[in-house]
Amino acid sequence: GEGGGSLAPPLPQAPATATATAMSTVEGEEKAEEKAEEEGEEESCALVDTPAFRAYFRLREERDALAARVDKAEAEAQAARAELGRQLVAEELERRLEELNVHYAQLWRHRDQLQARLDRSIPRFSAAMLQGNDELTRLVTGLPSVAMLNQLFAMLDAGDPPHAENVSTSGRPRKIAGHDSYVLVLFRVRHATPGILIAHLFQLSEATVSSALQTMTDYMKRTFEREIPGLPPREDANEFIKSALRRFAFVQRQANQAGGIGDTGSGSGGGGGSGGAAVVVATATASGSAGAGDGDGGGLGEVPPPAIPPLPPA
Repeated sequence: GEGGGSLAPPLPQAPATATATAMSTVEGEEKAEEKAEEEGEEESCALVDTPAFRAYFRLREERDALAARVDKAEAEAQAARAELGRQLVAEELERRLEELNVHYAQLWRHRDQLQARLDRSIPRFSAAMLQGNDELTRLVTGLPSVAMLNQLFAMLDAGDPPHAENVSTSGRPRKIAGHDSYVLVLFRVRHATPGILIAHLFQLSEATVSSALQTMTDYMKRTFEREIPGLPPREDANEFIKSALRRFAFVQRQANQAGGIGDTGSGSGGGGGSGGAAVVVATATASGSAGAGDGDGGGLGEVPPPAIPPLPPA
């Protein structure tokens, strides 16, 4: 222009129609994508809703349910196998127990048979075993001869001897005879033998031996107190019977000498026994003296006298 210099030309500007066109193009593309997605979803839903897909999902559900049932069945089968195993073990144990019971019964019968054979093979201690054997009589009873033992039996039988009852319920059920019960007490007094050994030697039950010892010891003590006056009192019944046997042997020897029957040999006899419980009967000397004493040693040391007459009247 005039007077003021020239001005710079204006910058070119984009037309408004081009910008609007670009924006509409972007929006169109976005809408097209959204529409494509919607159409894809619709197609997917349409595809899933087909009978084939419905059958597929139904089969999957059935498969899962069947798998659960199979797992449960396997667990039940395992538990059943374990229970069956326990039952089989219990049945096997019961069968073995029954077999063992049968075997035990057979062994017990065999034991009884062996015990019976053993009892028959071992001579049973009894009064009959002593008859005719003075040496055995001295060993078992402490009396010097069978004749004096029989005189003792006669004195005891003259009273009212009790009858030893059979109290055995098993093992060796045997009732003990009268003279055998006397010998049983004499053997116990002489040797202080335990009841179990006496039961074995006499082939009796321990219950029978215990009953016979208690009954016959009391009876023999009362008889000696009545028939042999002047015996010193003893608290222990066995000690009293030992003292009474010594006095009985002495009285019998005096009676034999008064009747003109003398003993052979000389000197006094020593004691014999086991554990210091021996009954010692001294023999008369050749001049007719007689004595009695206790001892701890071996043999009795007397010569058995000849046949002895019955006791003189009181």
